This record gives sequence, structure tokens and C-alpha cells, in this order.
Amino acid sequence: MTVLSIKAPAKLNLFLHVTGRREDGYHLLQSLFVPIALYDGLNLKLNSRGGQIRRLTENHGIAEDDDLVIKAARLLKSTVGRSELGVDIELEKVIPSGAGLGGGSSDAAAVLLALNQLWELQLSPQELLPLALQLGADVPFFLYKRAAIVEGIGERITPLRQDLNARVAGAHYVLFVPKLPIPTVNIFKDPGLKRDTPSLELPQLEEALFASEPLWHYGHNDLEPVACAQHPALAAMVQWLTALGIKVRMSGAGSVFFAVFESRQQSEAVAALAEQAYAELTQHTDVATALLRSLDLRCVVVGAA
Repeated sequence: MTVLSIKAPAKLNLFLHVTGRREDGYHLLQSLFVPIALYDGLNLKLNSRGGQIRRLTENHGIAEDDDLVIKAARLLKSTVGRSELGVDIELEKVIPSGAGLGGGSSDAAAVLLALNQLWELQLSPQELLPLALQLGADVPFFLYKRAAIVEGIGERITPLRQDLNARVAGAHYVLFVPKLPIPTVNIFKDPGLKRDTPSLELPQLEEALFASEPLWHYGHNDLEPVACAQHPALAAMVQWLTALGIKVRMSGAGSVFFAVFESRQQSEAVAALAEQAYAELTQHTDVATALLRSLDLRCVVVGAA
């Protein structure tokens, strides 16, 4: 095999609790990650140019040396010590950057998995895990790409219990996607960030999730108040959606908010309601409306991956 085409899914954090901070500055989390059917596409092709690793497509203004797909390939190559290994990588970017959907992390994990196959390295996911963690806290989750409780700094991944997974697997989501990329570091360095949400032992957390009806109403996202304080337009969006009767939550440390429904029909109806209401905002000229219009908001309906 000399060419491999793969899809890298986005994720949502159904809840995200910041439970502490290590002495080295890394934050400790407890979160429920779910993969969703929104994908970047990657094409990887072996090359014979003296072990070169090349990116053949631009990635939203990110320099090649800063691109996680290139970092992932270089890290894997240096780890196995095979100087002759090379690859050309094409990336079709669909998942928005700075959105809290894990697009860059998913791309990096996809490259690790694809090159493990393409370069015939035969490394296990457990052997790839330390490399994934070096690339970013969300990257390890994408090695497995199934609903999971993620803890620590991202290294402790527990697949969601079967009865809980069955409830998540049929969910449908409306993503409210503004044109507002948010650098993760800006959220985590904010002095207003709450860092002391109690961490539950796994059996307690699973029972709390089981008791929550619906499951996705459990908990909260500790990063959401900080993002809304930093970006008044996001706060205006949440207030506007709430007034429409749409309960939303922020994903990760980005700008995308989401609502969850049990059927595709429900999610499409809510997306249509929001789109119509957003189009009608042109009739208003108040400050809140101006903030909302600045987001150039779009709605995306997706299911579970």
C-alpha cells in the first residue's frame, strides 16, 4: 500500500469539569467526549524523496512546522528511528479551527494511526498513546474514537459503559458555529476560570450520568463562563438561543455551542427555527443584535460518528 485516505471526526464535550491544576501548569479535567459525524479528510502517500515529510495543502494560515499533522508524522518517525520514512499529506479541512471540536487533535491522531499502517510499524494504540499526549491533551481520545470519560490531562480514557453508550449513540446535535476561533490558551490562562469542580470516582460518575435525564444535561462546561466573558458576542448568542427555547452548552475551549436531541427530525426543526430567526435579525439595530450578526452564525446538524 502506498496511498491511504482516512476521515478524522470532530468531537463534543457533553460536559467538561476543571478539577484542578498541576504544578507544571497543566489543568486536570473530567469530561465526556463523544465523536460526531463531522470530518476532516486526509490523504497520505508514501514518497521516495529521502524521507521527506511534506504537507501539500494549506491549513488556514498555519505554518507547516506548526501544523499538528506534520508534527505527528515527524514525532512518529523520530520515535521509531527510521530516517528513510517519508510521506506527502493532503488535508481537506472541514472542522473549523478554534471551535472546541478537536479538529487539529483528530487530524494528528489520524496521522499517527494512518502512518502506523502505511509505514508498517505495527504499534499498538497503547504504544501510540504517549506520542498522542505529547501532541495535545485531546489527541489520545482520537486514537480510539468512541464515547469515553476522559480524565487527568487527557491520558486517562475510559470507554463509556454500554448502557450509557447506547443512550449517546442515537443522539443528534445542532452545532451553532460562529466565525470566531478561540485560542485554547486564552481560556485556560484566564484568572476567572473555575478550577475546583469536584472530581467523581468513575462508578459515581457513571451512576450520576445514568440518573440524569437526559444524559447530556449532566454537569456543565467550566470554560463556558470565561469564553462568554472574553467574547460578549458569545454571551449574546447564548441569551438569544435561550430566548428561542434552545438549551445549549459550549464544547471544549472553543466557540461552538451545541444542542442535543433524540431524533434527526427534532434537530433539523430546531436548526431551521434558529436559521429563520437569525435571518430576521437584519430588521433590528440594537447592540446585542449587532454582536450576533458579527458572528456570521451557521447551524450544522450532525449525528454520532
